Parts: sequence; C-alpha cells; structure tokens
Amino acid sequence: MDRGPKAVNNVLVVLNTVLKTALKWGVIGQMPATLERLEVAPSAMAFYEPHEFERLEEAAAEVGRQHLAFTLLGGEAGLRCGEIIALEHTDVSLNHVRRSEWEGTSP
Repeated sequence: MDRGPKAVNNVLVVLNTVLKTALKWGVIGQMPATLERLEVAPSAMAFYEPHEFERLEEAAAEVGRQHLAFTLLGGEAGLRCGEIIALEHTDVSLNHVRRSEWEGTSP
C-alpha cells in the first residue's frame, strides 16, 4: 500500500469530510482534531519525444484502428483517458469545431 504524502493527504481529505459530516449531523459535538496536509513535492510531467510518439503511433496502428484513434486523441488532442472513454460519436464534428462550455477552475 502506498503511504507517500499524496496518498496520506487523500486519506486525510476523506477523514476530514467524515468528521465535518458527523459534526453537522450532531454525531459529535466538536472536531476532535485539526488535520493538516503533508507537503507534496511537485511532480514533473513526462512527455514523449516526437520520435517516441511516432513509434507509439505505428505500434497502435498495427494493433488496430481503435488503438490508433485512442493514441492520437491522447497524444495529439491532449484528451485524458476518461475523456477519451466518455467520448461519443455525436461529440465529434468533422465539419467544424464546437466550443464546449466548461465549469470549474483552471489549474
């Protein structure tokens, strides 16, 4: 089991949510502790070199068209795995690009 700082912080977030909910519901009278997250060193993102990605494309094409499409959507379009899996035929237009509305915060 991973017990690094990021994994510990994930557990602390869940525990904090449980305690706050218990407080809200009157199960406990006060928060028993103040939970502080651990420092996590920023991780560097790894990228393929162009020649490496070309080899990946070639290998995916040999396996099949779906594998190639998955690889290109991730590598060229920047979609994440969950976004690729959730993608439906009606989401794609070959005639024009539709701007999608997105609610949230930017990194």
